[in-house]
Amino acid sequence: MKILIRATNWVGDAIMALPALRAVRKRFPDAEIAIVARPYVADIYSDQGICDQLIPYDPKALYAGLSGRERLAAELRQHKFDTALLLQNAFDAAWLAWRANIPERIGYARDGRSLLLTRAVPVPHHGEIPTHEKFYYLELLRRAGWLDSVPEESFIGLRVAEEKSRSAEEFLRISGVRPAAVRIALGAGASYGSAKCWPPSRFAEVANQLQSEADADVILFGTAAEATVSTSISSEMGRLPIDLTGKTAISDLPALLSRCHLFIGNDSGAMHVAAAVGLPVVAVFGSTDPFGTAPVTLRCSIVQQKPYCSPCFLRRCPTDHRCMTAPRSRCSVPEQQSVLHPAVFLDRDGTIAEEVGYLNHASRFRMFPFVAVAVRRLNEAGLPVIVATNQSGVGRGYFPESLVHTVNRLMTQQLAEAGAKIDAIYYCPHTSAENCGCRKPKTGMLERAAREHGLDVQRSFVVGDRYGDVELARNARARSILVRTGYGEGELAWHAAKWRVQPDFVAEDLAQAADWILRQQE
Repeated sequence: MKILIRATNWVGDAIMALPALRAVRKRFPDAEIAIVARPYVADIYSDQGICDQLIPYDPKALYAGLSGRERLAAELRQHKFDTALLLQNAFDAAWLAWRANIPERIGYARDGRSLLLTRAVPVPHHGEIPTHEKFYYLELLRRAGWLDSVPEESFIGLRVAEEKSRSAEEFLRISGVRPAAVRIALGAGASYGSAKCWPPSRFAEVANQLQSEADADVILFGTAAEATVSTSISSEMGRLPIDLTGKTAISDLPALLSRCHLFIGNDSGAMHVAAAVGLPVVAVFGSTDPFGTAPVTLRCSIVQQKPYCSPCFLRRCPTDHRCMTAPRSRCSVPEQQSVLHPAVFLDRDGTIAEEVGYLNHASRFRMFPFVAVAVRRLNEAGLPVIVATNQSGVGRGYFPESLVHTVNRLMTQQLAEAGAKIDAIYYCPHTSAENCGCRKPKTGMLERAAREHGLDVQRSFVVGDRYGDVELARNARARSILVRTGYGEGELAWHAAKWRVQPDFVAEDLAQAADWILRQQE
């Protein structure tokens, strides 16, 4: 089966459509799926595993005018797609699918295109589905028979490839961002129109406060067309920001924003990208409705002061723009202080418990005697303690996944009996050959923990007995502690001289690691 999907045009809409795209991939795992999208949306969708091919469609360049659209239709015709799913609402999307001779064409019946669709799905009436736009795309699948029910998702995530993350970090440092500083990303523009935009003076107020209170590096993001806005913000700041306005492309945003600590901005595509890569977001709404387009994350604070005319959904305010001039920066600063929490990430085998090779039976789990006291001290200091462990024995077939849960329950029970608590446990069941995003030293488990528990990974600590834990900390820009228990002593004796990066601290065991962590917190 060959499926063509026409993506939405706006970056924010493209993010909110991701649950629907992932649902299509899940329903048709063996299908050949292609997505036609504007070039900047195609860039956002790369590395997401939602399709087999991305087809950039720029109606202002190669595919301009009627002849350009005919050219694209002819190219699509050669692929011999079986089905077209139109997430975009426009007549143009249906016309292209029709001209490409795609036998089945599914989309909402709107914009005068019903006759071009073979399955014209009725548009949901007000109140039929939840307000948020993510449900609009999922409902299309449900009404088309591709979903049994519409799922609720509290987070829409974007994967950032490790090499892109490293390149983004290098670019930020070259641009003047300090490695250890709190990084605040400001998105002061909105391509939809000026009605969505908080005044530059408001951004400058909150930027000055954050620089003063947190010694933060403030980074301005935006297109070249928004340079005037960035200049206005800079002119009212006590310390100049790092101004990247016009120096980056939309395709760079996910990786660059993933290297920051907080995003403050208008209802925009950048806001959705920031939330999707795991940043806490302070979103300023005025002419638009957060119930419909707020970023899908638990780490979002909405700043809004609604006059009688809001939401109007106009591109430009015809009166005094009171919905955006009223909210002040004092609404934002407390949010920044409440969302950044460091944590302690612990390896399990060799750090918490004795290393026995593949732990293939619960009876072989033996916790070190000093662990409960060390974890309790971290608890008392207010530091979340989270276990992140590779369990490739599952993927290799050495033991069932249920055993991982059994051992983890035993661990948490023994700790609880000693008055200590593990706040969360994450494990990767895959082998290295599966090239997943969660197996250490990749940062998938830490990123998920950050999203679900409101953590600042870059101010956190990683404790483990393998070099992979040190690499994990480096990749996440956290601090690393290598313990000599488990494999640690042998790692240091035989391999440490060849390591590209050294641990921030070497501890005899978790008890000494906790001592060092608590000293850093002081």
